[in-house]
Amino acid sequence: MPDSLESQPQFPRPEDCICEGRQDHPIIDTRNSYSFWGWLGVLTGISIRPRKVTYWCTRCNIAIGESQDQKALNRYL
Repeated sequence: MPDSLESQPQFPRPEDCICEGRQDHPIIDTRNSYSFWGWLGVLTGISIRPRKVTYWCTRCNIAIGESQDQKALNRYL
């Protein structure tokens, strides 16, 4: 399974979107995925590393990529 966003296939997006499919664009939001125990930790106030981070364009409301790379996940602790 690929680890970085750059090595994964590009997700489809409308051609007129200003995000250009880049995860560092200001209109890109992240949505973290947690396991059951991860959610339990988050709900009790414990910082837990997510299992996966999905990058969403807030203008188009579509996913432009995802990452399970440990460096990317550590940013969301």
